[in-house]
Amino acid sequence: MRKQLPTAVYRKLLPALALLTGIETVVVLKDIYQLDGNGAAEVTLWAAKTLLTGAMTQASMQS
Repeated sequence: MRKQLPTAVYRKLLPALALLTGIETVVVLKDIYQLDGNGAAEVTLWAAKTLLTGAMTQASMQS
């Protein structure tokens, strides 16, 4: 993935994905949005895929 993305895009993608890995993400999804564990995992995976798709789209527009 790193070789497919411009450095600037890659440097933004990593911390954006990191936002999805902390306990705060799980707490918000479960406590605020009342999702169960599977629902929280599904939303987190969807968000990660969406970030990756956006990064790849941005990369293709820059080349």
